[in-house]
Amino acid sequence: MAKVRLRQCRAADVKSVQRIAKVSGYFSLKDIKTIKDSALTQGCLVATVNSRPAGFIVFKPSRPSASISYIAVKDRFQGLGLGGRLLKAAERRMKAKKARKVFLHTFGYSGDHAPFYKVRDFYHRHGFQRLREIPNGFMNGVDKLVMVKEFA
Repeated sequence: MAKVRLRQCRAADVKSVQRIAKVSGYFSLKDIKTIKDSALTQGCLVATVNSRPAGFIVFKPSRPSASISYIAVKDRFQGLGLGGRLLKAAERRMKAKKARKVFLHTFGYSGDHAPFYKVRDFYHRHGFQRLREIPNGFMNGVDKLVMVKEFA
């Protein structure tokens, strides 16, 4: 049985985190560089399976509003709840910093691509609501969806 743990990102994890981001296909080269820069300066948690990085989340736990910058889980570990566990752990840290809500950006409804639906559904299942959509916010033809979750 696989041993799953969540922990703070370490310097030794950064290359693995970037690899997970790159292989996911959701992030640009600029994003991958930003992930490298952000992983140790912002909030970053890593999910490990048998001590090997399998997913991550990068977030800003500020007050009064926090934000999620990046989240990804290796394909072979999707559907096991790792993304949800990472999200909940990050939310606990945001709440501890007195955040009242959290924002994120993801692919808008113009993106007629199956993985876009999967990402949006993930956030909806975890209590995020659509705030607004920015036409061509990511690139021409791909809108940016801004989502928010209010903390109780």
